[in-house]
Amino acid sequence: MSTTISAPESIGSQASEGMRLRSGPMALNKAKTYNEEQLTEKANEFEQVFISQMLNHMFDSIETNEMFGGGEGEEAYKSFMLDEYSKLIVQTGGIGVADHVKAEMIRMQEVATGYNPLREAAVNP
Repeated sequence: MSTTISAPESIGSQASEGMRLRSGPMALNKAKTYNEEQLTEKANEFEQVFISQMLNHMFDSIETNEMFGGGEGEEAYKSFMLDEYSKLIVQTGGIGVADHVKAEMIRMQEVATGYNPLREAAVNP
């Protein structure tokens, strides 16, 4: 014999569970905020990892000429070389991923803290 939970009971228990989680020590309204320099650094790190992954996939399809390279040494250091390439790409302007990531991080931080600069400007012109 199976028991079923009616929708109102299910929704009520989910709501009380949500209230318990929101009042816990990891509540969203206590989210850590970051300044613009920290956000830029993290967004650039994300773009660097993204570009590194793209380069890894790109270089996987290239066959090495054994007369001029190859071997286990090249395979071991190829990932380091690609990481350095990706750092240089980001330092010279990147591909634009960091800008979008930073904007989204700022938006998420505003939502988490309840701060909206547009509303603040409208209230205090």
